[in-house]
Order: sequence, then C-alpha cells, then structure tokens
Amino acid sequence: MANDTKVPLLTSRRERPPGSKLLGTADGEKIIEISLRLRPRARLERDFNPEKIGMLLPKDRRHASRELFAVEFGADRPDVQKIEEFARTQGLEIVSDSSVVARRLVRLRGKIREFQDIFSIELREFESPDGSFRGWLGPLFIPRQLADIIEGVFGLSDRRQARPHIVLPDEDEIAFRATIPRISFPPSRIAQFYDFPSGLTGEGQCVGIVEFGGGLRKSDIDTYFHRLGLPVADVTFISVGAGNSPGEDPEADGEVALDVEVVGAIAPGAKIVVYFAPFSEKGWVDALTAAVHDSVHKPSVLSISWGWPERSVIEGDIWTTQALHAVNGVLREAAALGMTVCVASGDDGSADQLADGRAHVDFPAFSPYSLGCGGTTFHFLGGPFPQESVWNRGPRQFNGGASGGSK
Repeated sequence: MANDTKVPLLTSRRERPPGSKLLGTADGEKIIEISLRLRPRARLERDFNPEKIGMLLPKDRRHASRELFAVEFGADRPDVQKIEEFARTQGLEIVSDSSVVARRLVRLRGKIREFQDIFSIELREFESPDGSFRGWLGPLFIPRQLADIIEGVFGLSDRRQARPHIVLPDEDEIAFRATIPRISFPPSRIAQFYDFPSGLTGEGQCVGIVEFGGGLRKSDIDTYFHRLGLPVADVTFISVGAGNSPGEDPEADGEVALDVEVVGAIAPGAKIVVYFAPFSEKGWVDALTAAVHDSVHKPSVLSISWGWPERSVIEGDIWTTQALHAVNGVLREAAALGMTVCVASGDDGSADQLADGRAHVDFPAFSPYSLGCGGTTFHFLGGPFPQESVWNRGPRQFNGGASGGSK
C-alpha cells in the first residue's frame, strides 16, 4: 500500500457505488491501457481566457491555433520524458504517439498487477445496476517524483460513464400514433423553425461527433440522404478505443444515426468525423481530447448526445473529481481554440435518472465551456410556424422523458 514515496491523488477517490455487489479481485495478469493527463506548460489564463473571450462579440474574439496551443499550452516535453522513463523502469509499454504534447495524454499499457503496485490500490470486480465493472476504493497514490506532473489517471476502472440521450416509444405509444395522422419533418424543416440561415451549407467546415457505443452502416446513410434528395454525407469514423459497431447496441445505433443524419442534412457541405470511444471516464477524456486536438480534420463544431449525472464521487460515486476536472479542462481548451461544443442536457428532467428526490444536472452539458442543448415540443395551432414548449412527457419509468434542466 501507500508509503512515504507516494502521494495520494485526492481527486481520484472512489467510493463503492450504491447497490453494487463485490464479485472479487481483478485478474492481475489481464493487460489494460491507461491514460495519464499531464499538467500544461502554461495556464490558459495567461493569453487565452475563455471566460473573457465569451464576453466579447464574435468579431472581437481572439482564439489560439492548434499549432500555437500545442507549443504554448501543451505538455512540457521534459514532463513527458520523465513519465516515459518511469514507465520503462516499471516494464510498461508506451503507446502514445507524436500528438502527446498537444493532447497532454500519455497512454501506457501493462498488466493489472503492475498498475496496482504503481498506484498502491487493489482493483476489484463489481456488479451494479449499470452492469459489471472493474474499479477501486479510495484514492490512487502517485509516485512522489511524478505527483506534480500527473493531473489524472484514467482506465484503471472501466465503469460505465455515459448513456445516450434518446427516448423511444413503447408498444402502446406506437399503437396510439397509428390512429392519428402522421406528421414528420426533415431536419431542414426543423432548421427553418429555428431561423437557421438559408444558403449556408457548412462548406469548408468539419463537424465532430463523439459517440460511446453503437454504429452506422454506410447503406443506411446512403438510403437516408437519397430519400431526402441530398448528397450523401461525407462521414469519417475514427476509433478512440472503440469502433463503429452497428448492431451491438440498438439504442446507441439510433443515437449515432440521428446525430449523423441531422448534421448531414442541415450542413450538407460539411465534413463529419465521428469519434468512437468506450463509455468510461477514460473514454470521455480520450475522445474529447482526440476531437479537440485533431490537427488533421480540425473540427470547428463538436456534438455530444451523451452524458451522465454531474454529481461527484463525494456525493455518490458518479464522476470522480479528476474526471470532472479533465473533461471540463478539455472543453475549456476547445473554447480557447474557438470550437463550439454542443451537448445534450438529458432526457429525464431534473431527476436525471437519480431516484433520491433531488434536482440534478447532466455533465458535460452543464460545463460552462459547452452549449447545453435541451428539448422542446412543437404545437401546431395554425400558421406556418409552430409554438413550442419545454419537452416534458413525465418520468422515464412511465415511458416519459423530459428536457434536462440546469442549476
């Protein structure tokens, strides 16, 4: 366990999830990959303060280029080398690439028992209402010589940390809908309801989409856009620890299809890049970092239709504090780069699928560096445009659904 050669990483503390069951210890010989988020060379406040930028009119805002950001606000090369040298002494495999400085993520691969020794923890297997997972209790302990460098450690736990925000009708609702005239709109018509500028196609822009499951078949994309009479969307799939896997999770498939189809229909000239990652804290940090610091595709807009209750580990083991800080930090970097990040605010109203009778918000929609997007219901009372109200069909357990709120 911990000794005077190690320092506790207090933000990594984990408690036993409510309703979970301990199954046993993790297999020490199993090989896993972790991501270490490192401190930046300089703080954003020095030249690019997102809070101040957000108060300026768009024409007066100044943002960093990705190249400048990597040089000025990425990881310090000596810090990276120090981490890599330590990893080699521990027999770990370094799987980071040349983007490590800009992304501030060092990825290491090794056996569970090796990571248990390094961080002075015991990894265990649990069963919970959200499924089985690997995790630990208490904080991680960082080797003292690396304590000032490492801001977060992700991947030791593979606990589920994301759910798609989509509500599907049950059999009764499907039967009811069959008795009334069917009204549906293509995304372009919805865009008109919100005064989306006409004549803009997104030409020359890249829209990134982050997904934590599911997938999309090319034949489905082709069929959808052909029926709308639109050019087929230019879509690229990028694996960030997970791949485009249609059929494995039908609910997630629907989310992926919805995201791609709406973006491709409203901005047919834009390139779409979909980043697939596992639905864990490591997946969140890796996927957002990959999208925000993608120097090849350079997305200017990022869309995320997933989330998890914001409550921290101290209040109930939802997000660890280190993960909240890391995700919020990457979103802050996106703001400094001039990227707009749109995040679904949730489908379960103020409860956010927590049954404790208190109000909750969904993260990362609640981050001050993202644009939280809620849902509305259209009411057609005559005239070309509908009236709208907050989407609220009641609790999810009654097949309802409601737009997430805010504090």
